[in-house]
Amino acid sequence: MFHTGYFDPSVSGIVGAMVNKAAPGSDLPLPRRMRILREALGYEYASHFAEAIGQKPAAYGMVEAGSGNLSTKMFIAINKLCPDIQWEWMRSGDDRFLPVYMRKRLRVAEATLVAQGKIRAGGTKDTTLPGRPRPSST
Repeated sequence: MFHTGYFDPSVSGIVGAMVNKAAPGSDLPLPRRMRILREALGYEYASHFAEAIGQKPAAYGMVEAGSGNLSTKMFIAINKLCPDIQWEWMRSGDDRFLPVYMRKRLRVAEATLVAQGKIRAGGTKDTTLPGRPRPSST
């Protein structure tokens, strides 16, 4: 049995409560890179990507939502699926060690996600790592 206004967006109530909101940390650099990589590899859903790398969807989802950390075990699983992905890119966004074709795939995937409104426009490099200047607050 459905709520009478379930499919009508003009009706408030149950529909408004079911809207998915982006997690507060989902626009951080690492979660952005994870979504971009997933898109570049052709996985529309995070759960399908998690299954492909042999991880629990909830564990991978926490990383992509920005509420969990990328473990070494998860990185190794990702690297087995896609050997061209390097630790430097996953942790800091430094793409100097990626093959040219992978850089292009990642840039196309990022542009696609921005165009679809799934991520905001902006870089994926993490400028808050030790040894890198922090972004100015002005």
